[in-house]
Amino acid sequence: MENKIIAQKMGDEFMLYHVARGEVHFLNDAAALIYQLHCQGKCVAEIAQAFGDLFEVTGEENVSAQIEMCLHELRQKGLLAESTTPPTRSWAGDVENV
Repeated sequence: MENKIIAQKMGDEFMLYHVARGEVHFLNDAAALIYQLHCQGKCVAEIAQAFGDLFEVTGEENVSAQIEMCLHELRQKGLLAESTTPPTRSWAGDVENV
């Protein structure tokens, strides 16, 4: 079974289409940025730095842990390759399955 994902910005939303499953997922702005930077080969630390630069987020907010949780949720939905280290909490609202 093919695991092809089509990513496209549609207006103000970012959409992922899982071809084999026929599923459409909409990402919020934060999840879309995480997805795009991850697909560009950026590591969690680099993604966290981008968040800090864009949203003026401080390290106290544990951005890296939230990024890891988002990536884990995307993997669980089959939108990214599997990982062996899942986070302990879910970042609800990042990916909506329709």
